[in-house]
Amino acid sequence: MRCMRQPLFSCLMCPWPLSVLGCSSQDALDAAKADSSSDAREGGDSSNHVGDASSDVGIDDGLLTIPLTACDTNVYSAEMTIGRTESFQLMVATGSTTLAVAAAGCSSCADAGVSALYQPSPTAIDEHKTISSNYGALGPSSWSGELYDDWVGTNTSPKMAEVRFGAIEQQDQFLVGVCGQAAPQGVLGLGQAALEQPGTNGFFDQVVAAGLAPNLFATLLCPSGGFLWLGGYDTTHTTAAPVYTPLTLMGPGQFGEGFYMVDLVSISVGATTIPIATQSFPGTYFDTGASIWSLPPDAFSALTSAIASDSRFTSLFGAQAASFFSSPGNQVVLAQNRGALDAALPSLTFTFGTNSPVP
Repeated sequence: MRCMRQPLFSCLMCPWPLSVLGCSSQDALDAAKADSSSDAREGGDSSNHVGDASSDVGIDDGLLTIPLTACDTNVYSAEMTIGRTESFQLMVATGSTTLAVAAAGCSSCADAGVSALYQPSPTAIDEHKTISSNYGALGPSSWSGELYDDWVGTNTSPKMAEVRFGAIEQQDQFLVGVCGQAAPQGVLGLGQAALEQPGTNGFFDQVVAAGLAPNLFATLLCPSGGFLWLGGYDTTHTTAAPVYTPLTLMGPGQFGEGFYMVDLVSISVGATTIPIATQSFPGTYFDTGASIWSLPPDAFSALTSAIASDSRFTSLFGAQAASFFSSPGNQVVLAQNRGALDAALPSLTFTFGTNSPVP
């Protein structure tokens, strides 16, 4: 679960599977998506004003469900509308805040395989300002474009919030992979205000400001898809009560400022415990827009050494076990399927703050 500026813990964004929220089969996910669509409703007022949005959005008890698509590679997208009529698959990223969408005239977007480009609607306002953004988690990528103001929502609730966002006119290695049947068409940032590009605002912050949902959102991320919940989470997907740990708030100029961060104190492999938090890197941040683990060098070396020396790991990987993590090109052909490997490999235990360890 996730929360904006509140001490709630995102069990789904941390690097291990908890049983709190269970992933269903594809048929169950499809059925749930259909139910969420049929329960929503669309208003008819076309006034270009945030304050009018509350009458147009179908939210059950302050909770709005947005289905997610599992993308290749390892990110998720939400189908969102911009300008009340055009739909786009936007990557869901908690490591950024500014919304951006591929716009008409963006040749590099079309070259990347983007099939639909944003055309400013009658409700759009061109701010006549240029903005840009750079990303680096999975390799250098960037976009630049024009600053616009327009309605953003879902197909069933298109007037959720009026957002200032980037209409992408040029992109480099940003719109990559496949979400559904084509390349993603932009990004839906759910980060904090400190990560906003100048002149923009955050979609979810605008939803909260309009009084449409409490200041809380959650994600269910499964191999075949999932959900983004605004205003809480769907308890029918839970198998146990959530486990919480406070978010670590970094001040101006500190490492991780603006990101959602937690106090990951240590990771244990069997009886070996490896400290993670340090004075230089006190917090661990998480991001739906990336799938890689990143640890300080000393912690990485200690953790991988502990795994490589574990008898269960060496029995599976044999002679290559000792050098498996030091040689990125190492490949070992194994007969076990994923479930069998998970059962055979050593388990990891995470300790957050002063909480009890979580296996």
